Amino acid sequence: MGNGFYGNVDINTDFYESGGNNIDLRNELSKILDRYGQWIVIRKMSSEKSKYFDNYYKESSVGPTFQYTDWIVKARFTYYGMHTGRGDERYILPANLITPQPIFYIPHTNPITENDIIYTLVDSKSFGEKPINVNPLTDYETKYDISLVVKMRGDKGRIEYYVVYTKGME
Repeated sequence: MGNGFYGNVDINTDFYESGGNNIDLRNELSKILDRYGQWIVIRKMSSEKSKYFDNYYKESSVGPTFQYTDWIVKARFTYYGMHTGRGDERYILPANLITPQPIFYIPHTNPITENDIIYTLVDSKSFGEKPINVNPLTDYETKYDISLVVKMRGDKGRIEYYVVYTKGME
C-alpha cells in the first residue's frame, strides 16, 4: 500500500512500468489511437469574416460566414448517454439518457473549441494511413456541432487530451 496523494491505495504495478506514478496520458491516448483511432476533420473557425459575408445584411448568403481551416486529425469516436434503465417498461427515461450522443477524444496537439465543427469521413478515408486528398463534397460523412470541450489535465496541470461532446448529427 502506498501512502501518497490519493491516500492508502493499492497500485497495479503490473500494468504501468512506472508503478502507477507519473503516467503519461498523452502516451496512453496515442496507444489507443494507434489501435482504435479514426481520421476525422476538425474545422477550425476563425474570427475573421469570409468573402461571402454581406456587411449590409450582417450574414452570409452563399457560403460560410467565417474563414476556416480544416485539420485532418486522428481521434477516438464513441458514444455516451446510452442507458438501458431498470428494465421496467412503465419507467420512462428522459430522451438524453437513451439517445446515444457522439463523443470524441482529441490529442492535446489539436486545440479545439465549441466554435469549431467536427466531420467524420467516409470509411475509405477514416482508417489506415492519413488521407491526403480529401474532398469535402464526397469524403465528409457526418457533421457534429460541438456542445462542450473538456480539457483533460494531468496532475501538474498539463493538458493531456480533449474530450469533445457533440450535439448530434446532421
